[in-house]
Amino acid sequence: MEIKLLKTYEDNLITFNDLVENGLKGRIQGPRKLSENLIRVVEAYDTSFDNSLENMVYKEGRLVK
Repeated sequence: MEIKLLKTYEDNLITFNDLVENGLKGRIQGPRKLSENLIRVVEAYDTSFDNSLENMVYKEGRLVK
């Protein structure tokens, strides 16, 4: 697997607690679907946010082609 850093943000721009308070359930350990409310919160912090990865299909943590 190859991972590429796309963007960096200042520390504490949005905290884990902010995400939990707006609908994130549990710790992020792999791909997950974002609720509409959580998408709006993230978009408010970053207007260039792209949730296109949400529309990809994963099985056991791997992209299904």
